[in-house]
Amino acid sequence: MEDAYLSELENKRSAIAFRNRRLESEYRTYVSRRSELNVRRQLALAATMLLGATGLDFALLPSDFAVTGAELRASVAFPPMLAAFLLTYVPRALWLRQLTGVLTALAVGLTSLGIAELAGRATHPAFAGAFMIVVFTFFFLGLHYAIAAMTGFALVVAYVLLAYTLGVAPTTITYAGYSLLVMNVVCAIGAGQLELARRRDFLKERVLSYRAAVDALSTLANRRAFDLRLTDSWKSAAEAQTSLALFLIDIDHFKTYNDHYGHQAGDRAIQRVGQVLKRTLRRPEDFASRYGGEEFAVILAGVDRDGALALAERIREQVLGERIEHAQSAAAEVVSVSIGVAHLFPHASERSEKGFVQLADQALYSAKQRGRNRVEGAAESASEGTGVFKVPAPGTAPDASALP
Repeated sequence: MEDAYLSELENKRSAIAFRNRRLESEYRTYVSRRSELNVRRQLALAATMLLGATGLDFALLPSDFAVTGAELRASVAFPPMLAAFLLTYVPRALWLRQLTGVLTALAVGLTSLGIAELAGRATHPAFAGAFMIVVFTFFFLGLHYAIAAMTGFALVVAYVLLAYTLGVAPTTITYAGYSLLVMNVVCAIGAGQLELARRRDFLKERVLSYRAAVDALSTLANRRAFDLRLTDSWKSAAEAQTSLALFLIDIDHFKTYNDHYGHQAGDRAIQRVGQVLKRTLRRPEDFASRYGGEEFAVILAGVDRDGALALAERIREQVLGERIEHAQSAAAEVVSVSIGVAHLFPHASERSEKGFVQLADQALYSAKQRGRNRVEGAAESASEGTGVFKVPAPGTAPDASALP
């Protein structure tokens, strides 16, 4: 995944769209969710500005014209603005928010331009802020750059058609339309530079996040990422009242392998075991990490105990199938692994997350004691080894005697 981010950093056209469709979708979701608060504030500001324009109409222009303007804004401009504002509170409505943003831009733009033209026909001063509509389209609605650009230029075409329908003089249409077009070009250039910078920052942030969460040797998640994922998975399973399984995997006699074949060969062995885990874990929610040294960890949500043990056995067999020579192993002629499996329902267990890891560690210890190159499942009642980590009662501190 890091290569995809780095590749896009070299793409000079990335202000328009990433070549990688998955990254483009990820970026648009990222921007939409991060801009929710700003869009609310900007829409509130735009509504205030429209109300201010209406107030000026009533203060400075004949009442019949002011009433017409107020009615147009209330019936055409404000409803989509309100819808766009409310949709910022709906996290999953990303594309609907874009569509509503386009409708808001068109409604506000055409309403304001229409009022300006009506004012001109009535020999009243036209609304001087008409060109701010383009700024509103590009910078106030949280529209993706390409969508904002298309909407802005659509406003130019719509203005020309509207002005022609209202009988505006061709000279006025030409100059006003040209001015709107120039304003669109200026805003498109400015917004394009901002978009390019935003996309670059997104890619750099993703690269740094990836490197902070991924083990460079195995390309699996690292220990820090494992700790975070375990916490999230534990909470999710407890809330959904579903099961959770944890594998702790250890390469058998790895020290003697390094001593005999060298550390570079040891690194390659770790990489190949990591590839086995990637191939074997096929569900998107399955999680594999390098736990430390020659140890790996796997987190599985929503699987039963038998299914977890069967998958662990498949991993053990797949590692043997790599046929990595290990002449110094007492467990097999090739590189093998021992696997400890813990399985429980967090919502019904007295154990904590640490106790869950402890179960898997005890099972791994048992697999090693019984000759290695095997899978062992832990019973939740197991209590040998280190202290039992239990969930403290509400309002009480953890029992210090239960800590190792």
